[in-house]
Amino acid sequence: MFRPFYYEKNKKTGKKNLMRHMRQNIPTWNSSIAYWGGDRVIYNGKTYEAKWWTQGDIPGKPVQHEWDTPWKAVGQSTAPTEPEPEEPTPIVDLADVPEPVPKENILYPDYSGVDVGQGIQWPKAVFAPYVDATGWPPLTFANLANELMIPYFNLGFIVAENDSSYLPTWGTYYAAGDGPLNEQIKLIREMGGDVSVSFGGLSNVPIHVTAPNANILKEQYKAFIKAYGLTRVDFDIEGQWLSDTPSLKRNSEALKLLQDELIDEGYPLEIWFTLPVLPSGLTPLGIDVLRYALDEDVTINGVNIMTMDYGEAVAPNPENNMGDYGIAAAESLLNQLKFIYADYGMTLSDEELYSMIGMTPMIGMNDITTEVFYQEDARETLDYANNKNLGMLSMWSLNRDKECPGGETNYVSITCSSVLQKPYEFSKIFNEYNDLRNFDPDLIGPPEEMNEIPDIVDLTDVTYAEWSPTQIYVAGDRVIYNDNIYEAKWWTQGDNPGQPVKNEWDTPWSPVITDIEIPSIMDEELPFLEELIDTETDEVEILPQTYPEWSAKQIYVAGDRVEYEGKIFEAKWWTQGDDPSAVVKYPWESPWERIG
Repeated sequence: MFRPFYYEKNKKTGKKNLMRHMRQNIPTWNSSIAYWGGDRVIYNGKTYEAKWWTQGDIPGKPVQHEWDTPWKAVGQSTAPTEPEPEEPTPIVDLADVPEPVPKENILYPDYSGVDVGQGIQWPKAVFAPYVDATGWPPLTFANLANELMIPYFNLGFIVAENDSSYLPTWGTYYAAGDGPLNEQIKLIREMGGDVSVSFGGLSNVPIHVTAPNANILKEQYKAFIKAYGLTRVDFDIEGQWLSDTPSLKRNSEALKLLQDELIDEGYPLEIWFTLPVLPSGLTPLGIDVLRYALDEDVTINGVNIMTMDYGEAVAPNPENNMGDYGIAAAESLLNQLKFIYADYGMTLSDEELYSMIGMTPMIGMNDITTEVFYQEDARETLDYANNKNLGMLSMWSLNRDKECPGGETNYVSITCSSVLQKPYEFSKIFNEYNDLRNFDPDLIGPPEEMNEIPDIVDLTDVTYAEWSPTQIYVAGDRVIYNDNIYEAKWWTQGDNPGQPVKNEWDTPWSPVITDIEIPSIMDEELPFLEELIDTETDEVEILPQTYPEWSAKQIYVAGDRVEYEGKIFEAKWWTQGDDPSAVVKYPWESPWERIG
């Protein structure tokens, strides 16, 4: 039988190289076929090799940068011949790569303002959904704790500031020390939960690619991990970065240095890898990622597979089969891990290997839109995890775990699932996998914003437009819906103002109270109300209040009030460093609203 891949010992390094027999009968590129990194095609008489997963991207299309295309030219095509193996050709060169010269004046982020508490030792089996930490508006996951009872979360992604910098950032949007969800991290830890942070991802540039050497990379990792008190981190390697051998080897060297130092310091840290997968298992490039780590003697605590976006060629007829394909991928990974570890002289039991496996489906519609992960697929995956005692269940993402405003859609969204569902239905299914005995949201009081008093306004001679599902609204916009007035809390389109929700943060709209009568619940349930009510006239007198001075270094969230230059301002959304008195053309250009 023809075996396209095998391993051969490198005489120079003594390490094993992944080898591939080359065939000459390379298929012609087809726009309807999904290709993975390493696949080769012929297009316009030339041979191209895929650098990462792709479908429909034309080989040879002119681009400004090499990373703008998933294809690289590897030569002219040749006439098809009998499929007999030629001399073996290395897929990657595992010879020693010269260490880049360290740059002078190395900079590290300022973590002095990070106050998020300390992480804990994670259970052996968890459900930890991914949260897009740079999504807008920020998903306040800890505020959902009373409803969802989810203790653990994966936050993504930490990447380089740009392609020529090795400073870590949150998705390039925020400095590493200014995480948009830092308050949420602290809250969830106070309840008994924790977060893991993922480095890398498909978009942007991982810091292991831009770091000049393993020592600098190790220091960047260590500084971030210590600042955020992390006891578990994840390295998401996908796309073009799967084939960037020098950076992957540099990353493995840095992780070994990091592990050794932290062990000496008595600091616990789990290291996971997140990799793309097929129902048949990891791709050869994914296997390489693990081998590079094991070559450096890195302890791998887990391998999380992205059970999504397989492609019709390897996962035909995906309707109602996505759960089955994910389980097939996990079983294939189990067998691959057996062989990989055996090559390094280690024999692990099935129980040990299952505890190292994580599964992350993309809930609802996948990027390959014929692949849809339904609630029944989630239940099937949960049953499998329970039977095998998997190390982790996850999903992409908590931000998407709700129905789109229009219900079921034929497009993929980053904020909803595109399928019919109840709010956070996938999370509630998967959360049955968690042990909640040490998790108590009641340890923390309700978020401050829950204690705010709705505006009471005089609507004499004031009119507002009727709400429209196609209109875009920004914070402060007011509309009429079913004879009630609502005010937008942040950017929104298509979200029904009158839609019943359990928590106020589940809707971008807040009702505007137009009746001067004060609701009776205020007397008993809102003792902090600093208002005097004349019961004879129903007039409300506002007592003078004082607020802290605005600070450019302080993080503020919606509802926070500050004093600045003798005036009082209220934050409309998350902000840091934005001058409250700055002159803007439109109100949505400033996160602040003057209220006094």
